[in-house]
Amino acid sequence: MNDKIADKYRPFKAVIFDADGVVIDTQSIYLKADSAFLNNHNVNANSQEFEHLLTGVSLENGTKILQDLFKIQGNPGALLQERINTIKTFYKKISFVPGFLNFFADIKALYKTAVATSSNTELFTIAEKELNLHKLFDGHIYFLKDVGNISKPAPDIYLHAAKQLGTEPVECLVIEDAPNGILAAKNAGMKCVALATTHDAALLKGADKIVKSYAEINLDKFLTQ
Repeated sequence: MNDKIADKYRPFKAVIFDADGVVIDTQSIYLKADSAFLNNHNVNANSQEFEHLLTGVSLENGTKILQDLFKIQGNPGALLQERINTIKTFYKKISFVPGFLNFFADIKALYKTAVATSSNTELFTIAEKELNLHKLFDGHIYFLKDVGNISKPAPDIYLHAAKQLGTEPVECLVIEDAPNGILAAKNAGMKCVALATTHDAALLKGADKIVKSYAEINLDKFLTQ
């Protein structure tokens, strides 16, 4: 089968990635940082109480969730900056999620790619310097600021990424690791693969397919798996 015929039968034209936990291996960093943040406010909580509420949303919204959930006193803006500063202390070395680079190398020539993330831009800049992400994605990296700071599970960030890639939503596959991100992808009318690396598969049931690692994702067979 030649390349033009193969293109006709590919189920997608673009693959859009979330960042944290999907491209950038930051999950353990956030867990440690949020535990430290809560300890600073005399809160001793199990991460299972709040982790699934924070992934896929902006740091601003996540901080408000923690403030409301644990009745933390203080100015929301000051608490947000405190949380950012706490996370930065754990940003010693940033790496890619295991398996991402091999998967990306396999699809790069076949599909348009982008990142659509709720990541804080200040923290993302640290990861960018370490991993050179803008070069990897040819500049197709989009933040909540690009869509008026409307956070997932609203579909805006994914719809924006699709538009910038010149693809229709139905032509896009999203790779996510968080319940809010999965909802955002589905609300955008896109297919979604969930990586069960951050959350238990039971929390990811809204995705079209759930995998344990990148090695399990076969895009050519996606519609028949």
